[in-house]
Amino acid sequence: MSSPQPPRDSARSEDAPPNSNSPPSATDDTNASTTVPGPTPSSSRGSVSSFIFASIMLFMLMNGGDDLVTQSHYRDSLRSLRWQQTNFTDWLHGLEAPNFTMPKPDVQVAELARGAMTFGGPLHPETSSYYSNITGFVHGPTEMYNLTTSNFTSDGSFPGIPWARYASPMVREMNMTDAIERMGTWNWSRKAEIAFRVLEKRPSYTGEGIVVFNDTDQVQLEDISVMHGRVEITDAENGDELGFDMEAVHVTTNGTIYGFAEPDGKHVDLRSLPSLVPAYFMNVTAQAVNAELVARIKRLEDMIDSGVLEFDSSSTEETPQTTCPFTLFLQLTPTSVPLHLMKELESELESPTGISTVARPNLTVNGILISRECGIVFEVKEAEGLKSQRFWRKVTTYASLACVAYLGLLWLLLRQMAISQTPVGISRVSRWTFLTQAATDSVSFVGHLTFGILADGRPSLSLIAPAFLASVLLVHEARFSVLIHQIQAPEETAPPPTRPRPQTSTTEATAGGTNSGTASPTPTNDASSTSSPGLISRLWQRLRESPQGRLIASLALALMIFIQVLVSPSLGVWIVAVVYSSFWIPQIVRSARRDTASGLSAQYLLGTTFFRLFFALYLFGCPNNVLGVDPSPWIYWLSGVVIFQVFILFLQEKIGPSFFLPKSYVHAQRYNYHPVFPDADAEAPSQESLGDCAICLDAIKLQPSSQSIISSSSSSLSSRDHPSRPGTPYNDHLHTGSTGLWHRLRSTVFDSVRDARSRALRTSKANSAANARNVYALAPCGHLFHTACLEKWLAIKNICPQCRRPLPPL
Repeated sequence: MSSPQPPRDSARSEDAPPNSNSPPSATDDTNASTTVPGPTPSSSRGSVSSFIFASIMLFMLMNGGDDLVTQSHYRDSLRSLRWQQTNFTDWLHGLEAPNFTMPKPDVQVAELARGAMTFGGPLHPETSSYYSNITGFVHGPTEMYNLTTSNFTSDGSFPGIPWARYASPMVREMNMTDAIERMGTWNWSRKAEIAFRVLEKRPSYTGEGIVVFNDTDQVQLEDISVMHGRVEITDAENGDELGFDMEAVHVTTNGTIYGFAEPDGKHVDLRSLPSLVPAYFMNVTAQAVNAELVARIKRLEDMIDSGVLEFDSSSTEETPQTTCPFTLFLQLTPTSVPLHLMKELESELESPTGISTVARPNLTVNGILISRECGIVFEVKEAEGLKSQRFWRKVTTYASLACVAYLGLLWLLLRQMAISQTPVGISRVSRWTFLTQAATDSVSFVGHLTFGILADGRPSLSLIAPAFLASVLLVHEARFSVLIHQIQAPEETAPPPTRPRPQTSTTEATAGGTNSGTASPTPTNDASSTSSPGLISRLWQRLRESPQGRLIASLALALMIFIQVLVSPSLGVWIVAVVYSSFWIPQIVRSARRDTASGLSAQYLLGTTFFRLFFALYLFGCPNNVLGVDPSPWIYWLSGVVIFQVFILFLQEKIGPSFFLPKSYVHAQRYNYHPVFPDADAEAPSQESLGDCAICLDAIKLQPSSQSIISSSSSSLSSRDHPSRPGTPYNDHLHTGSTGLWHRLRSTVFDSVRDARSRALRTSKANSAANARNVYALAPCGHLFHTACLEKWLAIKNICPQCRRPLPPL
């Protein structure tokens, strides 16, 4: 079935067939001149529309699978939660729940926990209190104990560990084979650190499905909070992490936390939490767990109905590092803040109003994590906590300071670019100094952007501002580096190798034709004298001569480093540290090689160093930075190295670019623009002009020659050196009344005076010649200019005004 045709003019529809290839009629002659040969517009529109349609279909086919899988996963989770909540509700009402049985309390684990830590109790509200909500981060050192060793399996107590006697009965009942299999590939013998990421909230006891019955006056429903989050164990040597999902309850009246932690790929059953708490907390804990299940069901229903689903990209097909579950007991340290002031403080942290509150006390946590199945115990002592509200405030403060730092760096860079905008100024700076800074700014841009987008919380979006400024600074540094490379490219152009001349005969025929009967020896090429370069030498020469080859080699090296960083993240930290501590070294090397000043202003050097060290010292020197990076002592050495580089650059400006190098290593040969011309022919007329300057078009006139002065001075010196000759009265008088000693003394005095006057005249002659040579400047290409004219020209361009070849600095 043919597609519908658009309406056409009636006059043409009767005379002309619908085929567009038919010859035009006479009435179309007026439009013939405007007809453009080629494909018709309809065919072009058809190809574009087909391409768009195919792209949309391909996009739907490629991206629809993940959405369907995610939606199915969410529906399965919702179905499982409903089933768990129904069975748990039946158990709460005392009905028969065949699909759920509350686990019995583990007495041995509880005794071990009581022996390892001191559980808190109610405090006097007028003198002290606990934090009622610890949503945020808790991290600190931990001590690991392997209960499967012989020290714990014996009945004797282990020295230094008071709870060892409680571990022995539990270890004797363990299945050692199963414990070894559960431990997996994780190295449990290394020193580690532990961190908790906690989200705590009080359940809502209103709504459908909520069961509320309070049969005791000692415990209220408001005293129980439900917590969930992550437990991460980090290897202190190589930085590897082992993660667990955590579910717990927090009894706010005594500051105790009871919970379970399961490795990745497994989920904690919330309904088992009442078995951990003491008996008088079991009822309210069960009601809090039931309310949390109802809240999660409602949240899943809303997400499925709205279509806002988060795809879980974590793969569960990988073999887990361990399958050891843990039971955790944590205890908050009481503070010396009264209860009503603590409530006021937490309310201000949650919803800031600007009121004055009590000073914020430290949040410290002690506890123990026990894995009965694997015989592993982690003891936590004095772990520091950071509440989420305070953390996001720190993030906002850091983002503000980072913006100020990047604005300062950007202003300093633009100012330096304005100072070094001439080719002479650009020829003094090193592009590698700006490329290394651009590399660090690219890492900073990616880090700030990733942290700002992936972190949960509106304050994290403030990190987008320093990420944007880092990208702007990166663009300007890259552009300036490219400009420097274009200006300095002629310096790196290697001249083509000169071909060796063929060896000629050592005997030449005489002009008179003597020895004509003897044939002269033919030229010989000794192959052994000119050995061909090796493969590595040829590759290196080709790499130096080819910009494309250098680019490919640089990309390959960068790719290798990037792969190594992915394999070993600690290597990336060292690479960034090395690059960060050496961005002034290329400028020092270039100044020493070129024997010129750096061209970088003192304002740029000091300001850039200050702002760069701000980021390094904050991340690796501040113990409470937003990334949670532990302080490293090497950051102070790094700062000292950077400051020392700046000191060297200042010394190069004051003393000399190569002051720190021995004279034998100073190989910078500066071009002499004032060579000595050969003496003119004595018979030729004297010439005071060397030609016309190609810049000002005036004659290059030499200063009056000092030769006549030197000649007259020499003649006068000769006459003064010998004031008297034999035959004069003065000489005769000396001869008549002097001895041989007087002759030797007079000769010595006259020789000393003559040598001194000769040295003075030679110095005067050299100064006069130098002053005469300073008038002109001979470029390497052979063109002659006034020195003053060439100085003004090189301040704008560093090429010859006539042949456009690059010129060295004057």
